[in-house]
Amino acid sequence: FMWFGTMDGLNKYDGYGFTVYKHDFQNPHSLSDNSIQALFEDEAGVLWIGTRGGLNSFDRRSEKFTRYVHDPNNPHSLSHNTINAICETRQDSIATLWVGTTGGLHRFEAARKRFLRYQHDPNDAASLSDNAVRALHVSRCADSTVLWVGTLSGLDKLVLNPQPPQARFIHFKDDSPNSQRASNNRILSIVEEASGALWLGTFGGGLKRFDPRTQQFEHYRHNPKDPASLRHNVVRPLAFSRRDSAATLWIGTSGGLEQFDMLQRRFVHHQHDEKKPGSLSNNDVWSVHEDRSGTLWIGTYGGGLNKFSPARRKFAHMRHDAIDPHSLGHNMVMTLLEARNGDKRTLWVGTGGGGLYEFDAGRERFIAYRHDPANPNSLSNDGVAALCQDHSGALWIGTAIGLNRLAADKKRFRHYLHDPDDPNTLSGDGISAIVETPHAGKSFLWIGTGSAGLNRLDPQTGRVQRYQHDPNDPQSLSHNRIFALHVEPGSGDSRTLWIGTDFGLNRLTLNEAAFSMEGAAARFTRYQHDPNNTTSLSSNRVFSFCNDPDSNSGMLWIGTWGGGLNRFDRERGAFTCFTEKDGLPNDVIYGILCDADGKLWLSTNNGLSKFDPVTRSFRNYDVDDGLQSNEFNQGAYCKSRTGEMFFGGINGFNRFYPEQVRDNPYAPPIALTAFEKFDKLMPLESAVSEAEEIKLSYRDNFFSFVFAALDYSNPAKNQYAYKLEGFDEDWIYCGTRRYASYTNLDGGEYLFRVKGSNHDGVWNETGVAIRIIVTPPFWKTWWFLTLFALVVGTLVYSGYRRKLNARLEKARIVNELKAAHDMQMGLMPTSAPNLAGFDIAGICQPAEAVGGDFFDYFLLDAQKNKFGVVLVDVSDKAMKGAMTAVLTSGVISAEIEHSHAPAALMQNLNRVMYSKTPANAFIAMLFGMIDLPTKTLRFANAGLTRPLLRRGQEITYLNTEGKHYPLGILQNVQYEEMSLPLQSGDVLVFYTDGLPEAMNEKEELFDYSRLERTLRALPLHMPAAQIILALLQEVQRFVGTATHHDDLTIVVVRVA
Repeated sequence: FMWFGTMDGLNKYDGYGFTVYKHDFQNPHSLSDNSIQALFEDEAGVLWIGTRGGLNSFDRRSEKFTRYVHDPNNPHSLSHNTINAICETRQDSIATLWVGTTGGLHRFEAARKRFLRYQHDPNDAASLSDNAVRALHVSRCADSTVLWVGTLSGLDKLVLNPQPPQARFIHFKDDSPNSQRASNNRILSIVEEASGALWLGTFGGGLKRFDPRTQQFEHYRHNPKDPASLRHNVVRPLAFSRRDSAATLWIGTSGGLEQFDMLQRRFVHHQHDEKKPGSLSNNDVWSVHEDRSGTLWIGTYGGGLNKFSPARRKFAHMRHDAIDPHSLGHNMVMTLLEARNGDKRTLWVGTGGGGLYEFDAGRERFIAYRHDPANPNSLSNDGVAALCQDHSGALWIGTAIGLNRLAADKKRFRHYLHDPDDPNTLSGDGISAIVETPHAGKSFLWIGTGSAGLNRLDPQTGRVQRYQHDPNDPQSLSHNRIFALHVEPGSGDSRTLWIGTDFGLNRLTLNEAAFSMEGAAARFTRYQHDPNNTTSLSSNRVFSFCNDPDSNSGMLWIGTWGGGLNRFDRERGAFTCFTEKDGLPNDVIYGILCDADGKLWLSTNNGLSKFDPVTRSFRNYDVDDGLQSNEFNQGAYCKSRTGEMFFGGINGFNRFYPEQVRDNPYAPPIALTAFEKFDKLMPLESAVSEAEEIKLSYRDNFFSFVFAALDYSNPAKNQYAYKLEGFDEDWIYCGTRRYASYTNLDGGEYLFRVKGSNHDGVWNETGVAIRIIVTPPFWKTWWFLTLFALVVGTLVYSGYRRKLNARLEKARIVNELKAAHDMQMGLMPTSAPNLAGFDIAGICQPAEAVGGDFFDYFLLDAQKNKFGVVLVDVSDKAMKGAMTAVLTSGVISAEIEHSHAPAALMQNLNRVMYSKTPANAFIAMLFGMIDLPTKTLRFANAGLTRPLLRRGQEITYLNTEGKHYPLGILQNVQYEEMSLPLQSGDVLVFYTDGLPEAMNEKEELFDYSRLERTLRALPLHMPAAQIILALLQEVQRFVGTATHHDDLTIVVVRVA
């Protein structure tokens, strides 16, 4: 756990919530004071808390505090109650706790529960230099242990090994010419670098580096004339980063947080900025801590707690900054290009309304090129969608109004525009893509437009040849809206131009015919989606291209809108598609880039994805990883000569080197954080995180655990799996859900296990475990079973007499089961109700000859304006389940005469069923009432699956507030109800758990996601009975030859 000391108590954090421990004057085992100055965990795992009211140790198992306070009558008590620093030393395998207070230094003798004091004596030069001890640090050398003590009068050194008869302190004061003020020797913090040098934070003297070998101080102070200097001279916390081998020192000052590069001796400032929501909350930094996963925690005075997770920021983000005039001027990034600029490389950024930007990497600033109506040599339009650099180094810019060529002096743009009277000009002004190809000693530009087809430009003559869709020519361009162009490497006539359009993929072989001044002579080969051919292109809207990492594979990768990623096998002419079902975050692929390891990076409408073509696996990233947004833009991607990748979207662009994008390797500890019975938090003899065993009675038939993976980088993305050994056959992977519930366990011993991962999917497979002992009812104890066995044994001898009656008894049972089956089927309607404006159908399929499910319809008033529907799932099956179902049906029929309100009806039914059913039996039930004139649904739910509402293509789970216990478990339950206005075309699906929990031979569940997909795929106007039939067919197709283990009941209500 993370522990935070505040001015108002001690806080324990599990990544999701805080548990607060405070002083309670009535509880001697509570915290001694709420103002916390220091926290320390010793080698034994004991947490020590230093407050302004004494020292405390915390027993995590009992969650009790032991207090140590100043006693004026006890010289072996603390000399002062204000605790400023705590540390631990080890000598000869004995650990010793040291406590720094405002009244001196103390060594704690744990065995005798007493403190030895070390205080300043003006008559002893070897005594402590000042009683106000603010910092402690232990240095361990081969032959000695050194305790460094920071006081308000300088730095003291105490050599502990071998322990001298009398402690003698060696004093170090900064007496350099610029350090005469007392504030320069007020030491507030001490840390040690790998070389053994100490870094000191002072109260007013800035940051100091002290070399114990030379005994020299090195100073870092605030210089108002130097913006790169330390921001403030009051330096409190210091902490070395573990992420970069201590190459970074974090420094908390009264002027913000400083990030000090140890190699370059350079400060990076982090300060509060009201205009930046993600900035530091307050500049007065009092504490800094980096946890084991690399997350940095910053405590401030007046600004609360701040968290910075470098592991989440895998991608650099460049965007518009309102207070930086040299930042990117517009966040809608439409195209990116790295261009040659002499011996250098320059990044160009085209935006959707903000013009063109050149990034000056040396000065880290953007240079803008905008349209100026008063300057005919400016950019023709600020909507820039395409960029290309030709072989001569000229930059070509495609805008919403024409093509532009930027001169070498970067001052003049030459415009190429559509002229309706000149067929040798561009076919349209909206430029979407540009590429260059050589031919016959010359170079040509191929220019795609947003609505006017393809163009070929001869830069030398300025003449344009147009290629457009001809509905009468199947070898013409398939569509005039072009999204992407891609030139496949080759030589001579073997080069190929690939064109992505709004209606398919086109291939143009760049032979003489393609370069003919007769556009009709060019022959395009089309590849389009064929719903009857699984190896055809998955979508006709083609957005992006990328050559296969293996140049000899003959494969081309293609990104589509709605059809995911396609791999095209040129030899076979076949496409293989990868979609969300295969792990893609989204089926819209805007851009594709290949890295040095052969992985493909894909920008989508839902984040960035890394695809491994060999393993066919995806690793997906989103805004929590530092992306500009989850939504990227088509055409906005490029790779630099050094391998750096750029992807643009609606909020700027990201840049990164793929090899530097690493998952957080930290496998987090797993902790149990709560234990509940019947949804109520239950106190245990020890904290649940420390408990090894929980004992339960068979009456505790509904309990749950809450757990947490203690990685704080992004807790919302931590994943979990749990398993109750002795009950669950395999691990239950529950995603980000962090609780598990169980009901009606048989008596015996179980082992509850939980494992979890961090936000990057790195799992702690060991996890945590706790033993569960359930004491059985007396009739399941060994002595009762033994007695029962003896009784049975005495009766066995007469068993042969009953053999003659066995066949008759079997026939009788079969007849009884048939009668029970007929009885159960008789509970349900024989036909669907005929109600104006509604189409209603229902079905019940028992898993055995007799089941526990049923449904029924009711007209609730004489005017037939109110219609009721009920679904029931009884916990038992076979004859017992059928009889309980008959009882339930009768009670419902009786109670419905008295109350039509769903919640009230449910409460009445629950009280009746509680008294009439055994303790281990319960009834899940849903009752819905539809007001037919107003088309309003009201319903209450007692433990049944949540009904589904399909409204157009949107699927919604309907849920009521409050408790959802099944009927018969608790005597008094307050049920809530939900009211929902229905619309024409709405489809309501009520169902029992036999539908989502149908299992195939691989023991996979049909599950809710497959139910949603099946329902969403059905035609909007399909009748209710056909919807049920379609659902049953899909379930049967999924289950195959596996046995149904649960009854399945479905009622569909469709609003006309």
